[in-house]
Amino acid sequence: MMKTFSYVLVWLTLNGCAAYAGAPAEKKAAASTFQPTWESLASYQCPEWFRDAKFGIWAHWGPQAVPMVGDWYAKNMYVKGAKRDQYTYHQQTSDLLYSDGALPFGEVGRSLLAHYYNTNRDRNGGKLQAVYTLKDWRTRPGHGDYIDGIGVQDVERGGLSSIKPAPWQTDTSIGDWYYNKNWKAADTGTMYRSPKWVIHTLVDVVSKNGNMLLNVIQRPDGSLDPDVEQLLATLAAWMKPNAEAIHATRPWVIHGEGNAKVEAGHFKEDFAFSADDVRFTQAKDGRTLYAIALGWPADGQLRIKSLGKTSAENSNKIERVELLGHSSKLAYKQTADGLLVTLPSQPISTIACALKIRGQSLRPSSAVAP
Repeated sequence: MMKTFSYVLVWLTLNGCAAYAGAPAEKKAAASTFQPTWESLASYQCPEWFRDAKFGIWAHWGPQAVPMVGDWYAKNMYVKGAKRDQYTYHQQTSDLLYSDGALPFGEVGRSLLAHYYNTNRDRNGGKLQAVYTLKDWRTRPGHGDYIDGIGVQDVERGGLSSIKPAPWQTDTSIGDWYYNKNWKAADTGTMYRSPKWVIHTLVDVVSKNGNMLLNVIQRPDGSLDPDVEQLLATLAAWMKPNAEAIHATRPWVIHGEGNAKVEAGHFKEDFAFSADDVRFTQAKDGRTLYAIALGWPADGQLRIKSLGKTSAENSNKIERVELLGHSSKLAYKQTADGLLVTLPSQPISTIACALKIRGQSLRPSSAVAP
């Protein structure tokens, strides 16, 4: 486990590492102690640092990366006839605990989770900074107990179709979990996902109150293929002007609008997003709305139906519209059919562009069906 990262992921099954921008502990009077009961564990509240992070990177790399045949390799070295493997790894001082399933081991598991929360809170002056992510696999017997609210829901290689009030996470990868020469991504036909897929998935997840934990694949010697380096460079270049629409944001009243239909669940993450699909986030203070189009409109006109003019005084009153990464003013027009923004002649990014919108009482208008 790479303890140099500020956000460390501990597996109960597959080993890995992750990084999120953690927040320093704040002093606060200690609350009541967690007990190993569902009722007590369900009083858990996700800390702000996790809600603010929105995007993390992890890496699956270790001895089982050497054969270059992908995931589930190591168990074959120890169990005769086995096809799959799971590693168990626990680190006492972590701020994030991940299990590849729901909470295991019945009462013992509940006791472990209560202990994890209590010791973390004691270490942080009475403020709970721990996050436990678990998967809702109630349809898969043998994967533990899933009770919504005892931690943060994790959706493997998938997402949700709408906003969840509680924070959640998707864990996914730019390819297979480990280096696999034979793995092919659905969007590229190569070993690796495209930067477009990564950014579109990230924006969709964040708009629904989620975080994205992205696995970055390393070669057996720990190095990155040139395609991976280019993907990360493209992601960093997009994030530089657009980070404020992602990090430390909260979901708006609706997550978005457009034609793409996102199906909720594990292993469902390939959707035909386009510039007609817009996703919303807002600043934590609620004073700034971000509208992120998943592409650059061919005609240079970005239409947002959700921000149509209403008859109510001071309702949906647009005061300022900016394009992140562009310093000049934008021309825009608001009608009952929505907000029409004229974009620059040269695209800032063909992958996704983010509008920063200020106004009064911004709410979805009647132009958008409920």
